[in-house]
Amino acid sequence: MTDPSCPETPLCVTPFVRNRYFHEARWDAPGWPCSEGGALVRIEVDGPAPSAQTRAWLSAWLDEHGDALRRAVLERFFEDLKSNPGWFDLEDRDLSVDIERPDDLLAELRLTELVVQGRSAEGEPILGLGFMCSWDDEHGAGMLTCGVRCCHSGAGDVPHLRWVLEECGLEVRALP
Repeated sequence: MTDPSCPETPLCVTPFVRNRYFHEARWDAPGWPCSEGGALVRIEVDGPAPSAQTRAWLSAWLDEHGDALRRAVLERFFEDLKSNPGWFDLEDRDLSVDIERPDDLLAELRLTELVVQGRSAEGEPILGLGFMCSWDDEHGAGMLTCGVRCCHSGAGDVPHLRWVLEECGLEVRALP
């Protein structure tokens, strides 16, 4: 069901609902393997659900830059695989045989969440992407991005870590 107060966009598969820590909705995440019903979109804010303006801004950005974001994330994980194969537990599973280019990682990842941290001084969304992945069943994988620039990769908690924002030199501003 689409939120009637939200423009018809891929972001608004369900209305935002507040739980203890986030406002959450579902996104169908075009181009990403994800669970049935889509990936969770989490906005860490106090108060009412994200405004129609915020939802429209984020939806428009994802519509325009979603493919570039996916390419950037896959390329970064691919670079990580080549430079730090131990993180990918290659001893337990020979991923190096299967992974010859960044797009091959799509078979190893399932997008579970998109955490909207805020926006940069330049107006780009600061996003954390969380994944279930074949190389780390327990912790998953995560990526922090500013727009389509990948700032930090690591375990599945990366999308939520505020210190990573500081380490990357990101000044987080409020959402529109």
